[in-house]
This record gives sequence, structure tokens and C-alpha cells, in this order.
Amino acid sequence: MTISEYFNLVNDKIESGDYKIKKSPEFRDIKIEIKSSYLESINYFMYEYLKDRKDNRMKVLFDYIVVPNDTDPLFNFNDVSFEDFFKFLIDIKVK
Repeated sequence: MTISEYFNLVNDKIESGDYKIKKSPEFRDIKIEIKSSYLESINYFMYEYLKDRKDNRMKVLFDYIVVPNDTDPLFNFNDVSFEDFFKFLIDIKVK
């Protein structure tokens, strides 16, 4: 599966409501409203990229993250270089 195919799968799952929300503890009682499945998909990709690399900055970057169901083992971001990932993010942000 390519990174673009995985992004489309994630976006489709979020768009259809097939997800759960992980919140940081201080936002546990706050209701989260999903306004853009596309933006939430981008955030999920950045979160997963950092998580796969064991980069703890993800804990301060996101108050919550929308996690699509049944997608976690489908893609390994360790196989994607930073340059390729950054280029991918730039490409999808302009769409």
C-alpha cells in the first residue's frame, strides 16, 4: 500500500465515522467536533509518523487525535523518509 492509498483509506474511515478519538488527559471532558476529515487525516498521519519513530513531541502537538478503526497495522511510517513524508504533507495540504 502506498502512502497516498493509506491516506485515502484513513480519510474515508474518518469521513464515514469509523474512528475513535484519543484525548490528552486535560481534554478528557471536552466534546470534540470533527469539522474536516481531511484535516483530521493529516493530523493522524503526523501523529503516526512521530509515534512510529518513538518521537515524544506528538504528546505536546496534539490535544486529541482522531484514530481510524482497523488501520494501525496497515502502514509502517518507518519505511518513509522524512523528506518523502514532508513532501507528501506539502502535496496533500495544497489539495
